[in-house]
Amino acid sequence: MENLKPTDWGGYRKLDFTVGGRDSFIVCPKTEAPGRPWVWRCEFFGAFDTADRALLRMGYHLAYHCVSNMYGCPESVEMMHEFYTEVTETFDLARQTVLFGFSRGGMYAVNYAARYPYETAAIYLDAPVLDIRSWPCGPGGNEKCAAECMKLYGVTPETLPSFEGSPMKEAEWIAKNRIPVIIVAGGADKCVPYSENGEIFAARVRAAGGVIETIVKPDCDHHPHSLEDPRPITDFIAEHTDFAPRLPNAQYRLKVEKRLTVGFIGGSITDNTTNGYGWRPRAVEYLRTHYPDAEITEIQAAIGGTGSEFGMYRCEWDLISGAPDLVFIEFALNDSGDFYPDGEPVSGACTETIVRKLREKLPYTEIVLAFTLNKSIRDGMDSDRPYASRDAQTALARVYGLPTVNIGDAMWRAVKHEYGGDWIPLTKGDCVHPNETGYTYCTREMTAFLDEALRGDSRMLTRYACPDPLNAKHVVMSAHLEDAYDAETEGFEKIDQPLLPWRPYKHYLEGHPGDALRFTFTGTTVGILNTLPHDGGKFYASVDGGEEICRMARDSYSKHFDRIHYMILFSGLTPGEHTLYIRAEDAGDPDDPGNVVRIGAFLVS
Repeated sequence: MENLKPTDWGGYRKLDFTVGGRDSFIVCPKTEAPGRPWVWRCEFFGAFDTADRALLRMGYHLAYHCVSNMYGCPESVEMMHEFYTEVTETFDLARQTVLFGFSRGGMYAVNYAARYPYETAAIYLDAPVLDIRSWPCGPGGNEKCAAECMKLYGVTPETLPSFEGSPMKEAEWIAKNRIPVIIVAGGADKCVPYSENGEIFAARVRAAGGVIETIVKPDCDHHPHSLEDPRPITDFIAEHTDFAPRLPNAQYRLKVEKRLTVGFIGGSITDNTTNGYGWRPRAVEYLRTHYPDAEITEIQAAIGGTGSEFGMYRCEWDLISGAPDLVFIEFALNDSGDFYPDGEPVSGACTETIVRKLREKLPYTEIVLAFTLNKSIRDGMDSDRPYASRDAQTALARVYGLPTVNIGDAMWRAVKHEYGGDWIPLTKGDCVHPNETGYTYCTREMTAFLDEALRGDSRMLTRYACPDPLNAKHVVMSAHLEDAYDAETEGFEKIDQPLLPWRPYKHYLEGHPGDALRFTFTGTTVGILNTLPHDGGKFYASVDGGEEICRMARDSYSKHFDRIHYMILFSGLTPGEHTLYIRAEDAGDPDDPGNVVRIGAFLVS
């Protein structure tokens, strides 16, 4: 950001500056709305701006970044993202924006939202261009604009009729990410025909299960845009966005019942059991300090090195059994590279399974999705690799009405602006796990979230509904754990102590070479909850007397520390009853004679 200069815009404070050499500005409200929301007018700032000005009066910031005559092409979207990064970090605006796409600005708005769904709260499209074959390359366009647009999209007159790269193609993706859209358009638009643009887009969004509302002015041409009374637009935005997180049931528990049980499930950045400076213990301390009259109980169900797939199997044992009133789920980072064979991110369905289990068993419990970050993921986002697990969880947040808090982004801002891009000073030397300084930034973001979410008073408890599943194909509500002691053992010893210290698994089976066990279960998938210890060995497994598979109960990290682990051994079995057979064997490594197999539970679905 360069050339920052304050000016005046109709009595409002305006900040002019440049990003990437392009003119940009922010118009500031006189009184900011909670959460510091903002509207990003992608094109034609100030034209037909009844909705813009209404939201400005409601406390929204207005923003503009000049990428004119680029028609929402991929290069312009990346320029827009540079602007987004600068204004959110410099002015601490909400991490999600409301995109306004007027006319050709619709191309920018839709393409940006499709590329960065996490950063988009909602879209307002007005007489939008969504297919370049309609405009500027159709009858209502002009030769100059058509030539510019085709060049930017790599299209020729010969390939134009079959071109499928217009923003129209993003309708299903916008719907899948549950980004709410409102379209206002003229039914008599001769320049950008509604029937060739907004109408088709809206139909595709609806067909894909998305959230969209349309307002068609039957006799209106391309102009005038918007509505004289913008309330239908502003009401839609207010209904479908929530920039100020609220936890009314937690408020009630703390201030009326004087008690709160708070649970945490996630990976190592939430786990951090070896010291007290992680964001989790500090969040608990915040609650105890700010609500000294309330009894605060913590459920620590985070396990380092694990993701949401394991979480959906163990959430009933580790979390729901303690009846938490408030739950923080943090799996996006560990899930970031996991996808189903059909390309769907694992995090969406497995996290949704956890959310649905909580909703069905504890409908008054409030759920927060926490996002963390590391250097590898952040670098990937800058080189066109999306944070797919976070995007998938953001869609869940929209469907289930869940607040989100991005503690990893807080650390990234410190890395960028205070440490010259170097992650090492804020991590334990691995650019992944925060050290005490790094956790201080994470905690600051979390306590700011709690300050806002617990503001005010609640007079009653709200029962939360469980909507239709977003990822119905992959949600596995039958996923659960069964006690290892339920197995028939042939040498495996029953050990009546925790599988590992600080863990909820109160006992386990321990096997040595020659020991075996049989476990009968009903389902299509089976696995084990085990440890990967320094003395781990090898075992063979089979189902119903079929072909054996070999697995190791240790890995390269086992030399340094023992940890909880899980393995899915068999899946895709015929529904019904099956028998799992496991026999322990010597690892066969003379340099590392470990030969122990420890099993705390079985994973069944």
